[in-house]
Amino acid sequence: MNKLPVFETIRNAWHKVKGTKATFFLVVVVLILLSLASQGIEIYLKKNGITFAAITIVALIVFVFFKILYAILSWGLIYFGSERASGANIQFNMIRYVFDIKLFIKMIGLYILQLLIILPTFFLLFSGIILYSFKGAPPIQTYISILLGIIAIILMIYLTLRMYLSRIIVVTTKINPWQAIKSSFKATKNNVWRLLGLSLLNTIILFLSILPLCIGLIWAMPYLFINYGVVYKTLMNPTSKQNEGNSANSN
Repeated sequence: MNKLPVFETIRNAWHKVKGTKATFFLVVVVLILLSLASQGIEIYLKKNGITFAAITIVALIVFVFFKILYAILSWGLIYFGSERASGANIQFNMIRYVFDIKLFIKMIGLYILQLLIILPTFFLLFSGIILYSFKGAPPIQTYISILLGIIAIILMIYLTLRMYLSRIIVVTTKINPWQAIKSSFKATKNNVWRLLGLSLLNTIILFLSILPLCIGLIWAMPYLFINYGVVYKTLMNPTSKQNEGNSANSN
């Protein structure tokens, strides 16, 4: 079973950011323009006295359309990260890869399966909240409610980390969602603590990139997706030694 080298993963992904910032941020610009367009449509309808019901219907259609498009473009960013992790040069026109109805259906199926897997933890958490909310309850009930909450949170984090690779697996291979989840569970075995540590370090990197007027996001945003790709390549390929960092520097 492959072990994830946390700091080497960060270093490898960071080296591969070079030459990718423009491509990643072109997708972000498209997302921003689409968001502005949706707001413009709503403002136009209001200024021209369109009825509230019509505004609501149009707004709902626009909302659903942009949510779907946002999801598809986010899959494109995942795909870019995977390709760059392999050392490939990425270009914006590669985004066409994710505009695939079969991929869309499989990703929706994956979201549903992930929700069903995580759902019991919400029931545990909700049960703890209900127990805790009873006034005049004995101390043992309070302790049980706190324990349920702790178990729910730990289990939620654990399941999320075990399914960590499922999205990138479906995006890159377009396999069955359930098979992707099984593959993710297999690949992340004995790597939960490493993935947790990597996630915490990435959160710190993201936070620090936001501090200087968000300028650091120019590097941090591509890095995060490439980092995801590097983790995927490392854990899904048992022969991977993460030796692609130097080749990325030469690109």
